[in-house]
Amino acid sequence: MKQYAAHAIWTIAATAFWAASAQGAPPKKPVRPTARKAPAAKPMSATQILAGNIILNKWQESENLASACDHTDAAALVDALRQNADWMNRPKGEFETTADYERRKVELNEALGSNNRLLVCKDFVGSNAIYINYNSDKGEFSGSLPNNITVRSVSKDLTAYRATTRMGVHFTVYPSVQVDWKIDVSDTFGKNCTNGYYSRTFSFTFPIDQAPLLKAKGRMVFVGDLDAPYFETRDADETASLDNPYPTASRTMTGYFKPSYVAIIDSVGKEVWSCSAG
Repeated sequence: MKQYAAHAIWTIAATAFWAASAQGAPPKKPVRPTARKAPAAKPMSATQILAGNIILNKWQESENLASACDHTDAAALVDALRQNADWMNRPKGEFETTADYERRKVELNEALGSNNRLLVCKDFVGSNAIYINYNSDKGEFSGSLPNNITVRSVSKDLTAYRATTRMGVHFTVYPSVQVDWKIDVSDTFGKNCTNGYYSRTFSFTFPIDQAPLLKAKGRMVFVGDLDAPYFETRDADETASLDNPYPTASRTMTGYFKPSYVAIIDSVGKEVWSCSAG
């Protein structure tokens, strides 16, 4: 504060001094203030990332299912769940009452909830697609509801190396890694739309002239909400041997989803088959 006051006094005195001096002296050019750099944006917290992904994967009231599926990214949602797994799956603490624990679970469900409007969409073609088959004689599609959906899969070959068995046999190992992002949708659906209460197979009639387009452009859509335990990681390592010189180290990251409704839609979002959970 004293330095600031001294600086202000010196500025006033210097101004008065130059005003009283010879008027023929050229005026001093004003010094341009240095532009201040905008502060760097703070990185988003893990909770904010999760909240953003819930919005990204949510079916808005004004959308049909096709346009809603176009902006979803279930793999990004699984990644966001992974970043928040510690606090989401925290068990009841030793010094936490049952009432406090139940209150915390309610608050968690409210924070993660989407009013059963989250979507998991999967094509009938492409990598890890859901398979349906058309019977042209019966004029119907048939298929099976998956227990989990692979929404992204990445694999990479690693550098090969030489190894030796216990018997002294030399061989080359070609290792690789694979990471899968999955959504668990294993819930019971009504026997009114599947082939039995505990069955996950289904069938529905469909015009033969429109069947090729549905299989090429259609999608299966699960509508629901996140469910405990929300996220799980499982790792598995294969051991290299003469019988298996191509070992794979794999990681599966699973987000848990409780569907309330499943539908098959065509390319414009029209539902051609649907089924309610429970």
